[in-house]
Amino acid sequence: MPPPPPHISELDSTLHRGFLYFFSPHSRSEKGRVIWTNEAIATLAALWKRLYSPTCIAQFFGLKTTAVAEAARRAGLPDRRGLPILSSCKHKDPFSEPENPTLVSMMVQKFCRLTGKLFFVRPRDRKTVHFSMQGKLALNRRQADVDAWSFDFPVNTTTGNYEHHSELSFV
Repeated sequence: MPPPPPHISELDSTLHRGFLYFFSPHSRSEKGRVIWTNEAIATLAALWKRLYSPTCIAQFFGLKTTAVAEAARRAGLPDRRGLPILSSCKHKDPFSEPENPTLVSMMVQKFCRLTGKLFFVRPRDRKTVHFSMQGKLALNRRQADVDAWSFDFPVNTTTGNYEHHSELSFV
């Protein structure tokens, strides 16, 4: 009796190993979540422009589909509804597939001023958006921390003015 067929074809396994070695965002947080480097985000964007499905990209990276879809959303990659999505790689090299010109025209590459992470915006937002999704979350957390601070200033009830003291106390 012949051996059972392999789960993945030889071509796919070679591609899979190559992508895992070169492009995998291999570092993880303490909770086990993938930490996406700028190189991995750039590779994700390059495959996204070539209209590969999140499942296909996840196989290239060796990750789950939801991890890739969430990384694409956080990086600001545009929605591809209505475009023909590729569910498999036709060539040995996935980058030999041509980029979709419509999708390329919708993506402007930027770096977050707070986190230094690569992210993408639409051309109309090129001059107005300066922070990635993670940068905006960090700003919101900082604002919440500042709002939680309370300053204990004695107020003179007759004049309504603050009395000047050399010490500030935080509650």
